[in-house]
Amino acid sequence: MGEAVTDNSSQNDLNSLYAFQRDGTQVSIEQFNKMTLEELKNFTGIGEVTAQAILSYRNEKGQFASFDELINVKGIGQKKLDKLLNPSFD
Repeated sequence: MGEAVTDNSSQNDLNSLYAFQRDGTQVSIEQFNKMTLEELKNFTGIGEVTAQAILSYRNEKGQFASFDELINVKGIGQKKLDKLLNPSFD
């Protein structure tokens, strides 16, 4: 018989609703899209260079529809994205 197909898209969507700053502050994508260079540097793993890359990407492509789009920014890989979305991720 056929194998069951599990749709994890709703779980992935839930995981991507908020990012977390170093101090644990929860940030929505709408708030993230308005952040300045200095504000972006409040996230774990985001320093001056990555914050500037985020701003450049946002200026070129427009606002992010979801945090998952950050994977397209130079300097952000899956591990860094996971840390932004889940502060307990190691």
